[in-house]
Amino acid sequence: GKEEWRFDPAPHRGGRGFRGRNRGVVYWEDASGSNGRIFLFVKDRVFALQPRSGEIIRSFGENGSIDLRQNLPVDPDKASIEVTTPGIVYKNVLVVGSRVPEGNQSTPGDIRGYDALTGEFKWIFHTVPQPGEFGHETWQWEEGTTYGGANPWGGFSLDEQRGWVFCATGCAAGDFIYGGSRKGQNLFANCVLALDAATGKRLWHFQIVHHDLLDKDLPCPPVLLTVKHGDRKIDAVAQGTKHGLLFVFDRVTGSD
Repeated sequence: GKEEWRFDPAPHRGGRGFRGRNRGVVYWEDASGSNGRIFLFVKDRVFALQPRSGEIIRSFGENGSIDLRQNLPVDPDKASIEVTTPGIVYKNVLVVGSRVPEGNQSTPGDIRGYDALTGEFKWIFHTVPQPGEFGHETWQWEEGTTYGGANPWGGFSLDEQRGWVFCATGCAAGDFIYGGSRKGQNLFANCVLALDAATGKRLWHFQIVHHDLLDKDLPCPPVLLTVKHGDRKIDAVAQGTKHGLLFVFDRVTGSD
């Protein structure tokens, strides 16, 4: 029970402390079993630490950390990000979600992939679709409004054999507010999502609530399981909801 080391992120965040919550850390090492590191998520930063000493790994990201306000379709100085649940690693890709503000003029809850060794930004999946992307037409856009939310704050599940990552997203912002500024079904809010973990490409989605107004986030990551249906065994995805309902999908096709 003796303390071996302690890491204080404040000196690496301009002296700013942080009293927010985080549900854990992520461990990664490369295929040879070397370059091991612990990923620690503090507010809008991802730190890489030496597992045995707790020392920050300066070669990761920018001087030891990733600034998650970067690489979003909004001004970094206006982005508000907080990671409350650890990301997940597939091979050498660290997949990260976030918590974002729930009022109007929020930050997009986009999902991003980073190189686990270098911290290099690799891909982004826009949970608030950009022009030309699938789902953009499910929003009615108002000039001067920054749309956000639709963030997977509950964490991720990984099908390591297929290389697929699964998550569940929350309400589009604003939340508990008149939603007339974001008319439409608001993909990819309130969705179960299956993504290619290496590229961020959408494989399938299922939206459980269209145009959510009442904070009906999907509050937990999907559970991966195998179910018996008749005489067949089917790889499946089960998603719990705030409604007290359990949705079960075919893991490959997304059909219910």
